[in-house]
Amino acid sequence: MKKKLSYKELFLFCNELSILLHSGISLPQSINLLKQCFINLTVKGNLENIKNRLFSGESLYSSINKYNYMFPRLLIEMIGIGEESGELPKVLSKISYYYKSQEKIKKELRKSLSYPIIISIISFVIIIFLLFSIIPKFINLLQDFKSETPHFSRTIFNIVNFTNEYIMKIIAFIIIIISIGIYLLKNSNITEKLYNVIAQLPYVGIIYMKLQKSRLFMAIGIMMSSGMNIVSALEKSSIVIKDKKTVDKIMSIKDLVSKGNSLHRAFSITGLFSERVIAIINIGEERGNLEEIFIRLSERYETEALDNISELVKFVEPSIIIVVSIVVGIIIVSILLPMLNIMDSLII
Repeated sequence: MKKKLSYKELFLFCNELSILLHSGISLPQSINLLKQCFINLTVKGNLENIKNRLFSGESLYSSINKYNYMFPRLLIEMIGIGEESGELPKVLSKISYYYKSQEKIKKELRKSLSYPIIISIISFVIIIFLLFSIIPKFINLLQDFKSETPHFSRTIFNIVNFTNEYIMKIIAFIIIIISIGIYLLKNSNITEKLYNVIAQLPYVGIIYMKLQKSRLFMAIGIMMSSGMNIVSALEKSSIVIKDKKTVDKIMSIKDLVSKGNSLHRAFSITGLFSERVIAIINIGEERGNLEEIFIRLSERYETEALDNISELVKFVEPSIIIVVSIVVGIIIVSILLPMLNIMDSLII
């Protein structure tokens, strides 16, 4: 079974390997020691194979490239750069910072979304309980009284009866739809279109693009601090971007810079970044600390995106409660109306 390493595992791999190499331990021995940091047997087996390839004379770049389903393209390319420059421990230390930042974003996203998800699940369970436990019993009670059911209540009851009758077919249909969706998402063209749609969504698209720009600038900053020139960094950093339109613009920036344009002018021409960001890049060019500037811009985009997510969650939480309250209210009203009719008939 193929195993893709998580951001946390990638950070562990890069950070530990960097420390071991800095300590003077040979690369094959370092990989052998690194196996102990992982629990997954597939990962352990792949690292064992990589160690054997290293012993047979292969480079780390060539060995890891055989397992490109487990290691991301960015890491593989950075390892190649590190081996060529003779600065592999330094490069691994730098790239570990990138994966650490991505893991931090992932944790913050989970933290922000956990409460709305819990509310949604609890609300769903309550609604299901009302629809499939309370209402069917109440329908049977109404049939015993032979009371006339109001049109509104009858509509709700008919929906519940239909759902109860065809519940297995409905579940099967949902499973089929989800399975088709998962299968289609494995198609790169469909995934690309999905990312393009996400990028165009109001507010959500803004957050998505900020996270993309954060990843881009972090990758460029780390590559440059590892000794890569700006043109190569721009080209290779596009690996971390999922939106094709953004990738095309980054390639345009690379072409403009390679033709002699200044970096800030190339960024300005594409219209992808704000004037504030372009001004900061210009300062970085003048002072010669572009790698530091890119990392700081990445951190700024990350902070802004996480703040925007927190604001969105603050809006979503009460919205979920309002929607659930309306649904529960409709169910309760559909029950109360027939009860009032029964009470009226008993009084008469």
